[in-house]
Amino acid sequence: MVRLLFYTSRDDRRLKLLAHRLSRQRQIVVESCLDTGSLESCLRKSGNTVTLAVLLTTSHEELHGVLAMRPLLNDIPLILILPDRHKDTVAKGHMLAPRFLTDLQNDFHEIYNVMSKMIDNYTKNRPYH
Repeated sequence: MVRLLFYTSRDDRRLKLLAHRLSRQRQIVVESCLDTGSLESCLRKSGNTVTLAVLLTTSHEELHGVLAMRPLLNDIPLILILPDRHKDTVAKGHMLAPRFLTDLQNDFHEIYNVMSKMIDNYTKNRPYH
């Protein structure tokens, strides 16, 4: 079973649509985290499921909060959505070693395609229990 964590501090309809589209086509568990505290709690209860994450940071303060959780994110394949494409923001984002790095202005269709491939890679030849 794959668990997909979505983090965003705001009500983002694009992220909700992304979660809906991914979960209706596959057998995955979707969890939404609306603040860094709930994200940290979700990360600490990983269990023996494969966890993937989409982290949408809307400000530099949020990015710093997520960076503080780097030890909990080390082994989690993730997509990171940054608040902007400034050089220092991108450099900080790379510290989390995301599988895909983008910003708020990017097309969410591309994010869907990348996450679909990530889910497929982690579920291939793994029976569901």
